[in-house]
Amino acid sequence: MSAWRWEQSRFGGGGYITGLALDPFDPQRLYARCDVAGCFVSEDGGAHWQTRNAGLTRAHEHMVAALVPSPFEPGLVLRCSGDARGGRTYGSIHRSVDHGATWTEVCTDVDFYGNGPTRCFGEVCSFDPFEPSRVLVGGYRAGLWASDDAGLNWRPQGLGGERIGCVVHHPGVPGLVYAGTIGDNGISGLWAMGDAPLADVILEHGDVPRGTHGSLYVSADAGRTWTLRHRLPDWSVNGLALDPDDPDLVLAAARDGVYRSTDGGLTFTRCADGLETDLQYDFVRRDPHRPGRYLTAPHFGAPDIPVHETLDSGVTWRPLKETYTEADITDYPAYVDAPAVLGDAISELVFHPDKPETFFITGYYGVSRTDDNGSTFTGQGFSGTETTCLEAVVADPRSGRLYVTPADHVPAVSEDDGRGYRPFGKGYAPSAALAVGPHDPGLILFGAGAKRRNVRDARILRSTDGGLTNEVVRTFHGKRFVQALAASPTEEGRFYAYVDGDLDDSPDSAGLQRSDDGGLTWHRLPGPFPDTVHRLPVEEDWIESELLPCVVYQKRNAAGANQLLACDPSVPGRLYAGEWSLGVFRSDDAGASWRRADAGLPFGRDRLAVLSHVLADPERPGRLYAGFVGHGLWRSEDSGESWSCVLAPDPGPVNATSVAVRGGRLAVVCEPMWWTDTPARVLVSEDDGGSWQDIHPTEYGAVRWKGVAIDPAGRIHAVSCGNGAFVAHPAPPA
Repeated sequence: MSAWRWEQSRFGGGGYITGLALDPFDPQRLYARCDVAGCFVSEDGGAHWQTRNAGLTRAHEHMVAALVPSPFEPGLVLRCSGDARGGRTYGSIHRSVDHGATWTEVCTDVDFYGNGPTRCFGEVCSFDPFEPSRVLVGGYRAGLWASDDAGLNWRPQGLGGERIGCVVHHPGVPGLVYAGTIGDNGISGLWAMGDAPLADVILEHGDVPRGTHGSLYVSADAGRTWTLRHRLPDWSVNGLALDPDDPDLVLAAARDGVYRSTDGGLTFTRCADGLETDLQYDFVRRDPHRPGRYLTAPHFGAPDIPVHETLDSGVTWRPLKETYTEADITDYPAYVDAPAVLGDAISELVFHPDKPETFFITGYYGVSRTDDNGSTFTGQGFSGTETTCLEAVVADPRSGRLYVTPADHVPAVSEDDGRGYRPFGKGYAPSAALAVGPHDPGLILFGAGAKRRNVRDARILRSTDGGLTNEVVRTFHGKRFVQALAASPTEEGRFYAYVDGDLDDSPDSAGLQRSDDGGLTWHRLPGPFPDTVHRLPVEEDWIESELLPCVVYQKRNAAGANQLLACDPSVPGRLYAGEWSLGVFRSDDAGASWRRADAGLPFGRDRLAVLSHVLADPERPGRLYAGFVGHGLWRSEDSGESWSCVLAPDPGPVNATSVAVRGGRLAVVCEPMWWTDTPARVLVSEDDGGSWQDIHPTEYGAVRWKGVAIDPAGRIHAVSCGNGAFVAHPAPPA
């Protein structure tokens, strides 16, 4: 088998950089943590970043809740990660001694929620500045844990059952430690719950209701025992700032403002002079260069880049700059609507230790730097922080273009063999499904809109110039979702659409639609689903809220799309449609009538027998592929009349998330997930599935693969939930 060379595509950010730290021994080295993509390291002050996930195999290990370098041992970094599935939270602590180049798991007893509603709160890992080998870590439900050997071994250290929002050692008082906890309202403040009661959402998170208050605990013996110092009604302790010269001063970032205490946290007053008091704040940071100066910023709801400063230890506040112009915001990727979006979700601020005018902020898209105390900011291109959550990739064999559909953004196109992508369709996001006209390389259709958050309508958009300009050709009102789009390779101008949501008698009903004029007009097709089915997916809460999404309960967020429709490459009017848990259906008359085409497939064997994709082989008439969560890859040679397994569990489950075939090469990407306890895999067969080679790039860690395509040159293009897009180049013939 040939060797393969992997390259991460230039896409820019897109995931959420939730934390940042400077290396105590090298101020040019920065560590960034992400809610979906793991860890990144920059060796040049944030100008370029490299993914650092080697040694990780499970999906939750990319959902990072804390990333902290040791102030005592160069190269030592601790990382806390975790998720919520199956009605519980869980997690891992990993340790690196080479600046994050490789990681070793040292504890699985502490739970974290690295991509949950508290993902942007303060660090839950803290090295003791006075005891070089002692470290404290706070879990989501497991309370506090301690290590006395620099993170090698861990044991419980009190506050069991508390949701820990932050852990901070006092920089000036040996043994003094503060820990803040999260009330129930701290979850609701960031979470898109729709109409669900808060208590139900908390249970979905693998949690239990605790009341709306947050608490501040204090320890005088380096965290060995704890005392309740203050209980704060209706808000959580998201972050803390302490003064090394004033042991009594405590500033707390909370769900509804910033609070100040001058008696060590016994009492607090809200900082109302110059700060909005109805916005959430996740951090307060002390300026190490100027006594009495602290910076903070609200999470949402403020214009531009709302970093505020105080020069009197929190009594009065003012913005660093009232408004920003485009000239103040430089070197950001094209998809970033700067300065407007840069002020959303500022999760962390870090001062440069040697340059008083320099600090860094993190947010949804990447790490920004200022060298003039916040008067101007640069994104430095966000080079290397490819954290976009992608659903699908489509390779157009005629134009050579590659298209990807992100779960939170507009589609993007590559015209350089997948090395870089540019967005298109501004204003229509998120995208999920896309089809290219096989008879006109400039014609593309794509879906936009979702069933989550406040987005209520789904749309199909049409472009005749490869995405440069777009028009809405069909709107589905209500909570609909364009699950898939497919173009007939044998009938010019014919497209099909698969829409999730309620099945009813309205024009906007979910189900299947067909266009016979290149996507300009659409009409609904009958079937193929039984009359007893009233909603797609049939098992919506299980599939979209628990099994496949990157965040539990956040429906349609990278849950898989554009893979449940397939047109026969040689028989006009022949169409295949799948439903996640119901079956595969076939029509021979362009969708007018249907019959089942899933004899022998593993539907119903267990709850994990969920269909992930249906693909008609473009080079072999009658050949179909169907992939399943946990149950591998299946193939039919007779247009779905019968099926056999070509990639079976070995012996554990195989998640055949997506498949591509071209020129005798077969590629399957396998998403790691908690429910099947499977690693990330990219499997390639050159002998029709007789044997397989795993070419997964282990240096990128537990990549959550979502889609795959093969271009005419034989390159494999794979997209992921969190780590963006990749291209694998086959080695040249010997």
